[in-house]
Amino acid sequence: MPRLLVNPGSPHQWEIPLKTGANTLGRSSACDGQIEHDSVSGTHCQVFVNGESVMVKDLGSTNGTFLNRSPIQESALVPGQRLQLGGVEMELAPDPPRAAPTALRVTLASATAAPAAATTANPPVAPPRVSLRVATHEAVPPPPSAPASYVPDEYSVAPEGPAMCKYHPKSAARYLCPQCQLHYCELCVMSRPDGQRTGRFCRRCSTECVALNVQLVAPVDHHANFFTSLPGAFAYPFKAKSLMFLVLGTIFFALVDFLGTYSLYLQIVYIGYTFAYLQRVIHTAAQGSDEAADWPDISEFWQDIMVPFFQTVGLFIVCFGPSIGLAFWAGFDAVKSGDADPVKMMLIIPAIIAGAAYYPMALLALAMFDSIVSANPLVVIPAMIRVPLEYLVVLILFAIIFAVKIAEGFLAELISVPVLPDLIVAGVGLYFLTLQGRALGLMYYAKREKLGWFSR
Repeated sequence: MPRLLVNPGSPHQWEIPLKTGANTLGRSSACDGQIEHDSVSGTHCQVFVNGESVMVKDLGSTNGTFLNRSPIQESALVPGQRLQLGGVEMELAPDPPRAAPTALRVTLASATAAPAAATTANPPVAPPRVSLRVATHEAVPPPPSAPASYVPDEYSVAPEGPAMCKYHPKSAARYLCPQCQLHYCELCVMSRPDGQRTGRFCRRCSTECVALNVQLVAPVDHHANFFTSLPGAFAYPFKAKSLMFLVLGTIFFALVDFLGTYSLYLQIVYIGYTFAYLQRVIHTAAQGSDEAADWPDISEFWQDIMVPFFQTVGLFIVCFGPSIGLAFWAGFDAVKSGDADPVKMMLIIPAIIAGAAYYPMALLALAMFDSIVSANPLVVIPAMIRVPLEYLVVLILFAIIFAVKIAEGFLAELISVPVLPDLIVAGVGLYFLTLQGRALGLMYYAKREKLGWFSR
């Protein structure tokens, strides 16, 4: 088979054997002939061998393919021509010709001796003379002039990211077609045996594809650590959809408060819709998403408004029912005036504290399971024990929010402008409500394996 002599006539000469069919040359280790030079592209050209015919085809290389110093796209290659890939020179060297077989004719001697006259008449012919002329060896032709500087080939430039498949944009490419210059995954190439190995071929042009060195890098999960993702929750209420809900909810709440006793129906709508939105905020954060939560639907009044309203009332009874019962036992008037039994007062205060500590995890369980039954102690208390440090941070955040809301309520009463105090109270309240839902969802996402609510 023919061969390509790389750096012919120099001390660094080496050769690339060519097989029948397509031979890919380039810097890539997947090429049939690897040429490690900065001016050579990853898949620079192809050399087709068909019997004694040899063709060269450029594959869109950066620095070009030259034949006897002339740039080519596709051309025949014959022995003696200089092929240049970028700044690397080559020469086609065919196989040495085999010695022609010598035909021998053997004649058997006759039993009767030949007459002497015949011998005299036909004397033997002397062999011809062979003259050998030794010619001076021609000087090696000068190498073609290389360009002054080469453009860095894209094969040698680190890509910004992994190449993706042409037909499956979410799948990393494993092969490159040097003819089409398209990337493919495992499903988009044809596999067929080629000699002693199985090749991968392009489905469009049937050219053998070059294997890519794919390194899969796992995406960074910014919410895997609850403590590092919690600061971002303070800016979450100001996202586009969240900010719109904050503004419209503030106006609606101020309207409800302004209508007073005639707004019972609007209060139910406001509480139910707000809790449904809070549940959406928790679900969005629990999936590790930074997108703003979608607004709840209101196509079915009972399912979209009344069910969240009763869930809110039920959650309040579960968490603060014991303290309310103790207050009834001690008497609300006595509790307000401070004349209640000290023993009963000592029971009421721990009950309120226990309810406040129980409320955040019960709210998270209710939002995730969408059932008031999930707020029972068999679900909530084990979850509090499994994530003690994260839950302690959530409790501190809720306590700070509660203190700020009380202080904000007192300050709002000092403002004499009509409606403005209601707007301030509503706006701050909705902001902190969204912040609480975001914090609970982030805690669940970071510790979902430890909580194990849906792994059974």
